[in-house]
Amino acid sequence: MSKRILVIENDPFILELLTDLLTRFGYSVEGAPSGSEALTKLADDEFDGILLDIHLYDMDGRGVYQKIKDRSFDLARRTVFVTGDLANPQTASFIRETGNLCLQKPFTVMELKAILKRSFEEKNQ
Repeated sequence: MSKRILVIENDPFILELLTDLLTRFGYSVEGAPSGSEALTKLADDEFDGILLDIHLYDMDGRGVYQKIKDRSFDLARRTVFVTGDLANPQTASFIRETGNLCLQKPFTVMELKAILKRSFEEKNQ
């Protein structure tokens, strides 16, 4: 059975790109364009990992992460942040404090594959 990944991304182009790539890599993918939709999906379903955009329209990615962590520390550990904002000291500090991996926008297919392997494959063995 393939691993289930929730992609939380407000940019429709990046959401579609990540969904297509992850599907091609053999993952089962659900997309959520907002934090509130993601939290609904998390309440209704189980996921092996999450790709979470830091900047969402309806909620801050930090808040979504905290709700994920409150629900499941293990799933929070398998959350990868996606952002183009690492130059912002607050964003960089938050990600560093979580100890989670970050996929920096713009990213290459090879960078995506490497982070998937490190976050969703190696941690589940």
